[in-house]
Amino acid sequence: MERKNKVILGFYGLIWVVLTIIVLSVDEKEIALFLNARPDTDSYSEFIIIYTDTLYYTIGAVAVLTLFSLFVKKLEPWRRTLVTTLFNYALTFGLTASLKAIIGRQRPYILHPDEINSFGETEADMSMPSGHSSYSAAISVPIALKMTNRILVFFFCVYNVFMMYTRLYLGLHWMSDVLVGSILGVGVSYLFSCFMDKQYEMGKMTKKVELIMALVALAVTIVSALL
Repeated sequence: MERKNKVILGFYGLIWVVLTIIVLSVDEKEIALFLNARPDTDSYSEFIIIYTDTLYYTIGAVAVLTLFSLFVKKLEPWRRTLVTTLFNYALTFGLTASLKAIIGRQRPYILHPDEINSFGETEADMSMPSGHSSYSAAISVPIALKMTNRILVFFFCVYNVFMMYTRLYLGLHWMSDVLVGSILGVGVSYLFSCFMDKQYEMGKMTKKVELIMALVALAVTIVSALL
C-alpha cells in the first residue's frame, strides 16, 4: 500500500475512533441538540445548505466527465479514475439505499420537531446510514487515492468530512448515521479502487467494458437523482 493511501485511511480511521467514542459516551439526542444549535445564524445556515447541495452538482459533474472521457481524447488520462469513481458511487448508492430501507431509522428533526431545527431541509428516506456521508466519500476517496498533489488530496478528504458535519448541523442525521455512512463510503471506495486497479493491470478493462460500466453507473445516478 502506498504511503499516501495509508495516510488517507489513517485520517479517516482517526475520525471514526473519535466519533465512536463520542457516540458511546454521550446520548445521541444531546449530540444532535448541541450541534444543531451551533452557531445559529441565518448566513451560516445558508452556507451549510449550499455546501450540502454541492454534492449533487459534484456527482453530476463526475457523470458528465466520465462519459466525455470515453470519447474526448484530452480526458483519456482521467478515464480510469472517472469510470472507477462513478461506478463506485453507483455501488455505494445501492448499498446505502438498501441499508436505509432495512434499518428504517427515523431522522432527528422528525422525532424531535420541537427541539431540532432542520432549517427547512427535509428528506424522504430513512436516516441510517447517512447518504451524503457515504456518497461524498464515494466521489472523493477514489479521486484522492489517484491524486499526487497533497493539497488536492487534503481538499477532497476535507470536503467529505465537512459534508458529514453539515448533516449533523441541519438535524438530518444522528452522529452514528454519519459514522456508519463514512465507514461504508470509504470502505467500499478503497476496496473497489483496489479491485479496479487489478482489472486494469490484467488488461480486462477494455474500452467496451468501460463504456458498459459508465452507462450502468449513469443509469443508477439518474435514478438516485429522481428519488
